[in-house]
Amino acid sequence: MSRKKSLFNIILYFSFYIINSFFVLLFMELTNTSKGAITGYLVSNILLAILLISFNYRYLKRKLKQYRLYYISQAIIIYIIYTTTLIIFTLIIMHFNLDNKESVNQDSIDEMFKNGNVILMFIFISFIGPLIEEIIFRASMIHLITGAKLNQQTIKYKVALLFAGGFFVSLHVSSELTNFTGVVDLLVVAIPYILMTFGFIYMFHKSRGNIFSSLTLHILTNTIASIGLVLSILGG
Repeated sequence: MSRKKSLFNIILYFSFYIINSFFVLLFMELTNTSKGAITGYLVSNILLAILLISFNYRYLKRKLKQYRLYYISQAIIIYIIYTTTLIIFTLIIMHFNLDNKESVNQDSIDEMFKNGNVILMFIFISFIGPLIEEIIFRASMIHLITGAKLNQQTIKYKVALLFAGGFFVSLHVSSELTNFTGVVDLLVVAIPYILMTFGFIYMFHKSRGNIFSSLTLHILTNTIASIGLVLSILGG
């Protein structure tokens, strides 16, 4: 992926923050319900995914041809390590009587599952969202720094991995950064995303820059989380 294409993807992605608001307001006006607002948000992101796939078709097709089935077993192993580490982290929080709260981002997803179309939300969170984020936060941001070719031995490549990963985490805890209440509170919310991001970076690195490897882990992580949310909604 060239720097020009990478920059275009990133600009398109952040432009949709404005377009999202338009769709949310439009569907809210049409339906006069919060469910309509959620539908508008989903429609906007589906449109973004279609545009990103269309503009990056050759790149995605080439990477998909290079896909290896062992990426799935790698993703499962990384997910088990991630989950185990997260359990240990949760136990530490409980030991020190810290507030084990979820991020505003996660709270928003929970609310959209409860008030929106569960099937559409499941598809979006499990598949569409991860695809968009991997195209932007792995492929585009990394190639924007390194250029079209990935030389894993260079400092530039390592900086690119960390920069893209850091941006991914920051965006998911942006509300906590804006309304900063302390380092400990921020870490409690951010560490699950940091652990997750290291998993995505590892998969991307080990596959020599194939975003479908990190996408496999991303889909696995989000799908299991989505199943948990659906079951809690059905049980509640």
